[in-house]
Amino acid sequence: MFRYIVKRLLHTIPTLFLLAVGLFILVRVVPGDPVLAMVGENATPEQIEGLREQLHLNDPIYTQFLTWLGDLARGDFGNSVQLRRPVTDLIMPRVPVTLTLALLATLLTVVLAIPAGVVAAAHKGKAADRVALSASLVGVSVPSFFVGMMLMLVFAVNLRWFPTSGYRPLSEGLWTSLQGFVLPAITLGALYAAIVTRMSRTSMLEVLSQDYVVTAQASGFGRRRILYRHALKNALIPIVTVVGLNLGSLLGGSLVTERVFNLPGLGTLLLSSIERRDYPVIQAIVLLVTLTYVVINLIVDIVYAMLDPRVRYADK
Repeated sequence: MFRYIVKRLLHTIPTLFLLAVGLFILVRVVPGDPVLAMVGENATPEQIEGLREQLHLNDPIYTQFLTWLGDLARGDFGNSVQLRRPVTDLIMPRVPVTLTLALLATLLTVVLAIPAGVVAAAHKGKAADRVALSASLVGVSVPSFFVGMMLMLVFAVNLRWFPTSGYRPLSEGLWTSLQGFVLPAITLGALYAAIVTRMSRTSMLEVLSQDYVVTAQASGFGRRRILYRHALKNALIPIVTVVGLNLGSLLGGSLVTERVFNLPGLGTLLLSSIERRDYPVIQAIVLLVTLTYVVINLIVDIVYAMLDPRVRYADK
């Protein structure tokens, strides 16, 4: 198992390097000039050129990349071009907001979607199955911003159960802080819950058709025991894949939800940085989300090997 983990870790190194190269190039081919965004239209050519020299934007592209890579190796993301503050100081206060939102949305997905998929598979063709499929179809089809606005209208404006928008820090109380995340988490998790429900149903149906399940049923084992002790464990590998990848997607896909509910997370900062062409901030956020995605994939691979030892033996 240790050898398997080390091998997977080594595979991530070239992946991260290629991602860093691609990110650095893509950010710089985006139309727009951060210097013009800073100085405005009335600046003289001398002022523009002086600021470009000051920010080292006239250096060759490879020099800029090597400087950025060297700073990353020291844990330094550089300074914001627009705000003239360390990027770390801008990002770190926002990480807990986005991470909390993503984890709550994932928890919602796991708690609701997997049991719904199991129940749908156990009652294939019946009312429970049709309800689960219909709900998942709605979750996949309706845009997240529309879901967010409807939830806000019903539960925040009309019923006044939750705040319409904004963020309260944990220092003001656990429930006070979580109240601001309930509607955004439902909004963000609705799509992924629908996907996991369908995947859980499909995976469970495949396992329930296996000979050993039929034999267990013929031997008189209880239906609940067959479903949750035997079938679900063997159906978990594709489900773990979807849940793990969804967590990475939730971190990167929270932009719309954070904007709708006015949450000061990484998505909101990324959007404002793109508007200002603030290269260091954009690079840092995208790299952080990408790194998280790679780490999640690594964890998923390890969970694979724990659920099914054949995975790590086949990898030797």
